[in-house]
Amino acid sequence: MAEHYVRPPLVATEPPSPAAARWRFRLVVGLIFLVVLGLLALLLFNVILSNSEGNPGLNPQGLRGGHWLGSSTVASVPPSGAGIRLS
Repeated sequence: MAEHYVRPPLVATEPPSPAAARWRFRLVVGLIFLVVLGLLALLLFNVILSNSEGNPGLNPQGLRGGHWLGSSTVASVPPSGAGIRLS
């Protein structure tokens, strides 16, 4: 078995410092941690803190047609005092 000669690099550079590698690792892990924390906060906000009251988002009036014409799904609320008569 013959030994093969390995040439040194053309431009001599110092190896990267271990301290720089440690800070680079901390930075990457910190960014990943912040992204996961942000996604968890978004999930908690959408699932737990939302005021959906169990409504899956279905529109009970959507089957009647005209839904795409701008019909509103919000219940109409009469103005205050409507239907009250003072004699």
